[in-house]
Amino acid sequence: MILIRVWFYIVGFVVVRVEGEWLERFLNHLIGEGIYAWDVTRRAGALYAKMGIAGFKRLRPVARKTRCRVHIQQKAGLPFWLARFKGRVALLGGILFFIVASYLATSFVWLVRIAGTQNTSPEHILDIARRTGLYPGAWKRNVDLGNVETGVVLGTKGLSWAKIRAQGTVYTIEVIEKAPEPPPEVDGPCDIVASRDGTVERLLVLMGEARVREGSRVSKGQVLVSGAIYSSVPSPVAGGSPQVHVAKYLRARAIVRARIPYSSYQEVSLKRTVLEPTGQVRGAILLRIGKTQILLKVPGRGFEQQNVDARSLVPWLGGNSSAFVEAHKLEFRELAAREVVLSVAEAKSIAQGAATEAAYLAIPAEAERADVRSIVTELPGAVGVRVTIDTIQEIGVAKPVTGR
Repeated sequence: MILIRVWFYIVGFVVVRVEGEWLERFLNHLIGEGIYAWDVTRRAGALYAKMGIAGFKRLRPVARKTRCRVHIQQKAGLPFWLARFKGRVALLGGILFFIVASYLATSFVWLVRIAGTQNTSPEHILDIARRTGLYPGAWKRNVDLGNVETGVVLGTKGLSWAKIRAQGTVYTIEVIEKAPEPPPEVDGPCDIVASRDGTVERLLVLMGEARVREGSRVSKGQVLVSGAIYSSVPSPVAGGSPQVHVAKYLRARAIVRARIPYSSYQEVSLKRTVLEPTGQVRGAILLRIGKTQILLKVPGRGFEQQNVDARSLVPWLGGNSSAFVEAHKLEFRELAAREVVLSVAEAKSIAQGAATEAAYLAIPAEAERADVRSIVTELPGAVGVRVTIDTIQEIGVAKPVTGR
């Protein structure tokens, strides 16, 4: 049934209204003549039906025999739709061009995105994908996804898995990075040395001989716990000094936690020049196709001092991506300079906040934060603040025993 109706849509069909006293006889003659009709309904004393063009041309004898009148209510199907464009070559050409352009547009890769990277550069993965055939502007049928996935994994250090998911013209390269390898353990006798400068806060020797004590200031590379155990024997010469020698070497083990400071200094002038928006705004549209940039709407002469805000007109082109076509709306906002005089308290607050943030950024994630100290210095026309954050960290690392 569906195939028959599709066929009639291709060749064309009409919706007819039949009026008369012998409508039942009309239907019987319709069946007897072999004229196919569907969606036959009766409303307000009239008969409505759909039939093909060839069947409609055979209705005249049936209508005469049954004394019925037949009227065309609607013409439908592909032939009647195409007839609308008779004499409208430009419109038909535009529709055909749109169909072909849409097909071609969906046959290319428009966007390549990267997902799952933490320590790996997305630009490096995009470069490998480009060399293996996946890049914005590539013909989709020529892209070998398996070859690109293999190339990304083999060409990127630290990746264990890669999978490409295609959604229309957008291709997403999903990757999984390898777990970081633990530092290799020292095999055999070793010392515990300091991994960085600091002040020893806690020292717990599990095996070996301590070379420092709690409160000692140590430097990077200094031996904290030795794996060489020394012993002394009496001198064979009467009155001589005892002889010291290494009795044995062992694998030193210890917990060494040290206080390590992180410091940052920031200076803020009491007189500052700030740029504030005046409310004057000019707009522009920037279109980028590949490496070519085109301004569709030129903003005219720019402001002497201005701030530019860019907003993507296609928000789904976000994330770690490389789009073949991008469109942005640019807003140029005029800025005017204004001198501001800060109080000492305001300058101190700004400098302390900036110094604290800079110091915190330098602290490793595994460090335990302890004390925070700040020193304020009032200078001519400025205020300087030094913030020092003390942390407690494990600094003991194993190193093959020396002097063996």
